[in-house]
Amino acid sequence: MYVDGRWKEFTFGIPHEITDQLFVVRRVVRGNDTLPQEATATPRWSWQCGGWLVINRMTYLASQPARV
Repeated sequence: MYVDGRWKEFTFGIPHEITDQLFVVRRVVRGNDTLPQEATATPRWSWQCGGWLVINRMTYLASQPARV
């Protein structure tokens, strides 16, 4: 997800409309699986689905919904 031309979050899939003002998109987390002793090796990235991001179209604020 780009905001003001800068990369802010990794996202996956199609956004889901909640209201006229809010939508949600699935967040993806990227982790480096390379061990410290393998510092000269190229990084091995693994991707895992994270939580949902709620984005407000009017203010461009992205937040994670509270868990209950």
